[in-house]
Amino acid sequence: MNIFTQEPMSDSSESENNSSKQLKKRSVKKKQNKKVDPKTNNKNKKNVNKNKQNQNKNKQQQKKKQNQNQNQNKNKNKNQNQKQNKNKNQNKKQKKTPNKQKKQPKKELNQVDKQILTHQEELELLKKEQPEFYKYMLENDQEALSFGHGLQFSSKEPEPESLQEQEQEQDKEIEKQKTSTKNKKKLKREILGRKDIEDFKTLLSGDLENIKPSHLKKILLAFQCGCRIEDFNTELFLEKEGSDDEPIEFPFIFENSKICSDFVVMVIKLLPNYFDHKLGFDPKKYSDSNQTRGKIAFNTTKWNKIKQFAVSFLSNLQFLLSKQENEQEQELMIKFILTKIDSRLVPYYLTSKLLSFSLSKTLIAFWGKIKDEQIKGRSYLIVRKIGLGCPTNLYEKLIRRLHSEYKRHTLISKKNSYENLQFLMNCVVDFFGIDQVVSYSLVFIYIKELASLMRLTINAKKKESAKKICTWEFINELRLWINLLSSHGSGELQPLISPLCQITFGVLQYINSPVLLPMKFILIKNLNHLSRKTGVYTPVSEFLLNILDLPILKQKAKQMKDEKIYELYRTIHVTKEEAKSFLYQEKVVRESLKLLLEHLEINSYSISYPELVIPTVIHLKRFQKNSKIKRFNIQAQQLIEKMNKNSKFINKHRQLIEFGPNNQTKIEEFLLNEKEKKNSPLTKFYLHLTNLENEKIKVLEKSKQLEIERTERKEKGITDKKEKNILVRKRRRERAKIRRKESRSQARQLKKMEKKKLQKQILDINQLNEFKDIVEDMDLSD
Repeated sequence: MNIFTQEPMSDSSESENNSSKQLKKRSVKKKQNKKVDPKTNNKNKKNVNKNKQNQNKNKQQQKKKQNQNQNQNKNKNKNQNQKQNKNKNQNKKQKKTPNKQKKQPKKELNQVDKQILTHQEELELLKKEQPEFYKYMLENDQEALSFGHGLQFSSKEPEPESLQEQEQEQDKEIEKQKTSTKNKKKLKREILGRKDIEDFKTLLSGDLENIKPSHLKKILLAFQCGCRIEDFNTELFLEKEGSDDEPIEFPFIFENSKICSDFVVMVIKLLPNYFDHKLGFDPKKYSDSNQTRGKIAFNTTKWNKIKQFAVSFLSNLQFLLSKQENEQEQELMIKFILTKIDSRLVPYYLTSKLLSFSLSKTLIAFWGKIKDEQIKGRSYLIVRKIGLGCPTNLYEKLIRRLHSEYKRHTLISKKNSYENLQFLMNCVVDFFGIDQVVSYSLVFIYIKELASLMRLTINAKKKESAKKICTWEFINELRLWINLLSSHGSGELQPLISPLCQITFGVLQYINSPVLLPMKFILIKNLNHLSRKTGVYTPVSEFLLNILDLPILKQKAKQMKDEKIYELYRTIHVTKEEAKSFLYQEKVVRESLKLLLEHLEINSYSISYPELVIPTVIHLKRFQKNSKIKRFNIQAQQLIEKMNKNSKFINKHRQLIEFGPNNQTKIEEFLLNEKEKKNSPLTKFYLHLTNLENEKIKVLEKSKQLEIERTERKEKGITDKKEKNILVRKRRRERAKIRRKESRSQARQLKKMEKKKLQKQILDINQLNEFKDIVEDMDLSD
């Protein structure tokens, strides 16, 4: 029987399996009926084994091909299903089920033809390599050798119907593209000139009730075009935001960049008046405390009428702000937009969380990156107003955003100065204090992270682990939370003071090397600030007295050739050679005594002051005996004298007390009046020293400015002699001007004197003439 007389099968694998089974059955029956000679039996067995091996190899190859064909059929079926879903509405009648069945057998026949050709090629190889086995097969099983004969194979495969459909769909897509390009060409963009902008201006500045929604749509589309355009060419008015979709074409074009900027500024100035008029707002009444304006008034029907226009205006304005990256070129535009948002548009942004959060992102970026102080301050004020009026979820996001931006700028360098970091710290502290209930949980998490990091470094006991703590990032993080608790520690954040103090004490105990003394001074100064603001006692005197007992201070100091002027609060560590210098040692002793005086001055009005001072006095007297430098001994002696005076001052007031130690209210009220007047001897001494230091700082700043000016002159090529000549010439010119002024003033005075003399002479002459007339009249009468 021939295989192709059967019905068309669904898959090529089933047809091949049926044909192989029939061939095996026939070969077995003929072998049973026929008898073979014993001599040829061994040879035939060997040939049969080889044939079986070849057949197994062929089966493995066929299985691989079947799997490949099945995957191809699956992919084709998927593509066909996608195409059918697209063209259901257009070609329901053309695409039916019988057509699908016709496609499959033609594809299967082509695959079977290829397999038959491979089988015939294998039989031809048998003829050449094993002619005896081939004769045996001719005699016993001719049907297996005649497999595939009688078929006519076409050299070219017929084109399936699926390819025709693909070509039709491609032609349709090309036609659609052509029609879309024609429509694009038909779109005529309006060119906006100076006259059009003046018309818009008259419309917005006139009667606001006469403005129609069609006019507003036109203005907002033009505003969108002006905010989102980058290049002022006729072909580049497209929105390019990195999306895969086609760029959007805008219906307006501006003649020049100047016209576009004038139009944008005009809309930002005048369009908020329209929104205020429709809602009945007075922008003068808006203030920081009246943040409910953005929540109550915007739930009315009036707001729903204007909502679409306001949202489009605000989103485009936020996009314009985010696009302006160059500070120097676009500084004026940024300031203008920020002033308008701060004065009038914050309540409109509070209507939606997305708009307020997107605006706060850009403003926080300006707050951290831009160097201009006006832009930094204005951007923070807007974020603060949003934080006052927004819900708690958005407030948490803003806190985290500000904290992450502060962390980026914790490193002190030339780009990021100490003053800039202090400004950022003050802003973060202020923002955390808006809602202490929400900020408590976040501050607790951040302090816990610092504690875990400190614990890991202490347990590791390695030099590499200490580098994680001895960094500006860790110190500035501690400084931030200390300043926060010192300003808002009396409220709900008060329970966080004790864990934070424990972390700082752990760091101070871990640091013992004289190279890292500046880091200790920074932390102790912040602890004194905390105790001054909150009234919490911080035992700092132990760490300061241990610094005075270091062996480096007892040794002889070296005089370096190029000794630096150290600013202890601007550095963390110093080299070993610099730590042995005389200048460094002198600053360490002076700073430790100064911080100890500050610590004692904070607690100078407490009842327990005389008992607190006893160990410090003993320790300082021991320091005087061991030190050989007179300056250090004199400073320590002055401090001891002032401490003894203060203890006598408090003992006098103790004798007048009539309450016991159980009455805490009166203990807290002890010497409150004198504390306000600052009458204790330690406070007077402390204020005297701070005034002297402030004067020194001013002198140093002036000297730095003079050095900078000299360096600039040297770069220009101006020497000291030239400077003297320039100063002499200036003085001569100034003197000449003074002389000219004096001469001019003298000439004016002379002219005035001459006028007065002339007037007097005229008066005298008139008086004489009158007298003569009187005399003549007297003579006539006589």
